[in-house]
Amino acid sequence: MLPEVPGASVRLHESMRRHTPLRVGGAAQIWLRVDDETALKKSLGLIRGEKVRWRTAWPFQDLLVRDGVFQGVQVRPGRAWEGLEQLDGGHVRLGAATPWAALRRLGPTGWWSDLATWPGCPGGTWDDHTRLLLRGRCPRIRVFKGRGSTEHPIEDEPPALKPSTVLHWVELAPGRHLRSRPRRSRPHPLGSLFADVNGRPAAEVLQRAQLIGTRLRNWRLSETEPGTVIQLGGGSCHDLQLLVRGVQARADRLRGADLSVRIPFVGDDR
Repeated sequence: MLPEVPGASVRLHESMRRHTPLRVGGAAQIWLRVDDETALKKSLGLIRGEKVRWRTAWPFQDLLVRDGVFQGVQVRPGRAWEGLEQLDGGHVRLGAATPWAALRRLGPTGWWSDLATWPGCPGGTWDDHTRLLLRGRCPRIRVFKGRGSTEHPIEDEPPALKPSTVLHWVELAPGRHLRSRPRRSRPHPLGSLFADVNGRPAAEVLQRAQLIGTRLRNWRLSETEPGTVIQLGGGSCHDLQLLVRGVQARADRLRGADLSVRIPFVGDDR
């Protein structure tokens, strides 16, 4: 039924390796790209009617997909979510699927400069819970929920969104800074595997536990960017999970540190 929806394109058993920065994971049972909100609305209506699980797959988003087939629909927002628009007052509207790096089009310097160095895109920033780094910079967002899209003014901090809600765009503004600022001013680099521990960078814990450079099969913890994992080619998600468990056990034994994985694992095992 989905291929009949105008503005939607479907691929079956699409390899998720093609769509994640770490190039790992099995296939999505259904890969659905939607080009506009009308296609999204009609497609989600069909998906919900069939009671099939679905999730949004943002470009450039850190994601660890297990080696089995994801039994459901991976929805990739397309053309209508890709764009940058300059508004009055120096404000900027950035599509949720547009990379933060697109802000460099505004010039080499300006209030947007640090945002342009962030990895990923606004949609991924919301999904991996680093949206709070936009506190004081994001006065408005537009989201799709249920049967249509609505705009929401933001007075304090960007709200969490339910999984059934799809971010459409964020408005960014210069000179809006609150007194309370997050300690960390930008998201983790892509491939940064572990979350901070009690305010300490995970990289510091790994260094003190002498875990930098640890390798298991085709995965290795980077020596030049501590805390970041590198795939050496052909690595499976199962092997990465083994590496994670080994590193967590050693960090706990040697440093008493409870390392948690920052990047979510999704999908099904073989």
